[in-house]
Order: sequence, then C-alpha cells, then structure tokens
Amino acid sequence: MVLSGCPAGSTTSSSSGYGAQCSGPASMHVQVTADPDRDQLTITTAGIGGSTLSSAPPVEAQEAPGGDVPVRELPPGTQVRIADLDDGEIVRTVVLTGGIARTEALAEGEYLVGLTSVDDSGRIAGLASSRVVVDERGDVVSDPSLEQSREVPVEGVEVQRGNAVAEVSAQEGTPARMQWWLQGQQDSGQFDAEGTARVGAVADGTHVLMLLEDSAEAPGIAQRAATCRFGVDDGALTRPQPSDSSS
Repeated sequence: MVLSGCPAGSTTSSSSGYGAQCSGPASMHVQVTADPDRDQLTITTAGIGGSTLSSAPPVEAQEAPGGDVPVRELPPGTQVRIADLDDGEIVRTVVLTGGIARTEALAEGEYLVGLTSVDDSGRIAGLASSRVVVDERGDVVSDPSLEQSREVPVEGVEVQRGNAVAEVSAQEGTPARMQWWLQGQQDSGQFDAEGTARVGAVADGTHVLMLLEDSAEAPGIAQRAATCRFGVDDGALTRPQPSDSSS
C-alpha cells in the first residue's frame, strides 16, 4: 500500500483510507552579537526556547555535546552549533538557557550558526540558521536567520511485504546529506541519491520516523526535518490513532 503526496505539516491518506501523519519543525530565529571588551559572543533566539529571554543565563556558558555527536543523540533543549564555512567543521557547541547563550569569540572568518530545538520525546521541534562574518577586529556581521522552509518535503511512505520506504521530493542541485531513524529504536540510515529512505522491516504497530537534512556546506548543522507517524497492520500501512503509543 502506498501513501503519496504527504508533505510535511499535513496529513494525506490513500484511496483506501489509510495514511501517515507528517509534520515539520517550527522556524526559529537566531542572532549573534560580539562584545570585544569581554572577548565573547552572545547568541539569542526567538521562538521555541526564547519565550523567557529576559531570564538571566548562567554565569558560565553551558556546553552542548561536541560536533561529533549526531543530531539524533542531542538531549532535550535548544542546542547551538557553529561551523567554519572554510571547511564545514563544527568549531563550537553551546546550549541556550532562557533564549541566551554566551561563548568565546571566534577567529576572523565566515561561519554558519545553527539552532536545533529538541523536545522531550527526541523530536526536532525547531530549527534556525544564520551566516556570521567575523572581521579582523572581532566585530560580527550577523545576517538575520535564513528564511527558508524547515520541513523535509515528504513525497510518500510505502509499506510492502513488511518493509517501509519513505521518499522525499526531488530537489535541484546536489542533495545535502539526509538521514532517518525510528524513534525509540536503533534503526537508522542514510537516504540514497534518489532521496529514498529504505527503513527495512517494521513490525505491526505504530512507528515514528524521523527525517533530517544536514546543511550541504556544514554537515552536522540541521537545515530541515520532518516527523512521520504511521501504523502497520498485517504488513500494510495504516493510519495511526491518537491513542496509539510509539513502538
């Protein structure tokens, strides 16, 4: 049974009344400012994690997991990752507290700052990214958060002979790295060059499939995501009920 045309943020069903529920994360905003006198940067956000922006951040900036930690393993909270666009490497990771984080100043160069908000269930609830240029004096030119869709465009989900396959809409240019994982399980993998996630065998029950696209310039900074919730009954795709629990 095939589900077609299930864009993130909507629910679409097949002619037989079955379907999957897909949604994308909220778009957040991030701004970076410099304080040369203190040799530090201040990162602020609005939206998820920013509603208590007036609350004081801790004296010492909280550290986030390093850049070698996959996004799927980030703990709940709003994480900041900063990548050097010269080589795409993650050079700084911190956690926003009350919508604010402070970190040491960066060397001269161009950077991509990415925010990822993770909820208690491990779902990516919000994303933001912004380009930052640091000049030779340590001053910062911070563009507003890049205005773009934060949803992975899910084209369809299919279950055949007990195996699940998800497809995303074709994109222009070289596709960025895309990954998937099943919530609460160890099953994970990469999309192929055609934008297809071959999840493999799935048992009967309700499943939550997480989809993530990394920045093409800086792998490790999330650009788009989606959460697709679907059911399997006797090897066929079914619409999950609100009372269903994730497997």
